[in-house]
Amino acid sequence: MFPILRRDFLNIVKNPALLFANTLFPFLLVAIIGGMSGGMFATDAVSAHDYYAVSILVFTALNISIISPNTFMEVSVKKANLRIGYSPVKPWQIYVSKIVSTFVFALLCLGLLSLLFFVLYGVDYGGRFLPFFALVGGLSLFASTLGVTMAVLFKDEESANQLLGVLNIVFAFMGGIFFHPRILGETFARASVVSPARWVLEGTFRIIFDDDLGLALPILAVFAGLVILFLAICKKSFRLEDYV
Repeated sequence: MFPILRRDFLNIVKNPALLFANTLFPFLLVAIIGGMSGGMFATDAVSAHDYYAVSILVFTALNISIISPNTFMEVSVKKANLRIGYSPVKPWQIYVSKIVSTFVFALLCLGLLSLLFFVLYGVDYGGRFLPFFALVGGLSLFASTLGVTMAVLFKDEESANQLLGVLNIVFAFMGGIFFHPRILGETFARASVVSPARWVLEGTFRIIFDDDLGLALPILAVFAGLVILFLAICKKSFRLEDYV
């Protein structure tokens, strides 16, 4: 399985658009929005960069789902899939490799961004970086598996990415990535409990600002359950001939 995993990972890191979307773009978002919103955070406890560094990291983790269909259905990848189809590998190794390679790429990008925000803006994650990063990592694994599941079900990169793009935007707005969902009304705010972004954002802010780890394990348990569900769907629906 390792050769497949290595090839999938290299296919991701060799894609300039994916590198930009998961490193430079979120960094610029935090730099610009944090700079423009500085006057809105007039306390010593939290700065604009503190808030938006965390929220944009969550948003970046959520958007990892869009990478996964690319690992299945980009033109050069399809040629490699054809070669794999004639090699002695088990079907589950193929889609699990896509998930793991996307997840590893996500962790590296999120780790780099977290370090940059700490060095440049003094974002210290409340001195609880490991629990914070565990939640963001859990969201990344959920997103990686969701993306692969959509690729398996739709068998078309454009359709899968269109749906994932809409879902990610909805989850981001419902989760309070850019503004509190109550701005759009109480009904919308109540409905926002279905957003994974809200779970992680609330859990991370409790860790950072309240030193409260109470939501971390339940959130990670929900992500684990969803990942298992998605893997079961992949096992039932995956056929290699659909991706060559």
